[in-house]
Amino acid sequence: MSSIFVIETAKSYHLPDIVKLEEACFGADQFSKRQLAYLMTKAQGAFFVASNKVRVVGYVSLVCRANSSKLRIYSIAVEPAFQGQHVGQFLLNRALQFAHEKQLQQITLEVNVDNATAIGFYQKNGFQIVGLIPDYYHDGSAAYRMFLEI
Repeated sequence: MSSIFVIETAKSYHLPDIVKLEEACFGADQFSKRQLAYLMTKAQGAFFVASNKVRVVGYVSLVCRANSSKLRIYSIAVEPAFQGQHVGQFLLNRALQFAHEKQLQQITLEVNVDNATAIGFYQKNGFQIVGLIPDYYHDGSAAYRMFLEI
C-alpha cells in the first residue's frame, strides 16, 4: 500500500470528515450523520477509513450478519479530489482482507447502473452483475447487484 494513505478502523473523531465525504459523494442519497455513526459503532461488520495526514479521503462500510457466509459492501466512497489515486482499491483490498479474516465466501454490493466507472472498477476486481434493482436510489435510478465469490 502507498505510504500516502493509511487504512484503519473508523473512530468517533473521524465522523465529521466522513459526513463531509458522504455529502461530496452522494448528494440526495447520502447517509445522515446518525446513520453513519450507527454503521461505525453498532452495525455488524466493519467500517474502515482511508486517510492522508490531514483528513479522511475515503471509507468503506461492511455489513455481515452473524452466522452468514456473505459480506455486503454497504457503501464505499472516495473524495472526488482523490479519485484515481488507488484509494478505492486500497479500501476494497481491506474489505477482501476482512472477508478472509472472517472466513466469508461471498461479497455483494449495489451500484448505480449509470456509474460506469464504479461498475468497471468492480468488474476489474472480479465482481459480476447478477441482478437489477429498479428504483433503488432517491432519484428513481436503478442499481445493479454485484457479486464476488471468494
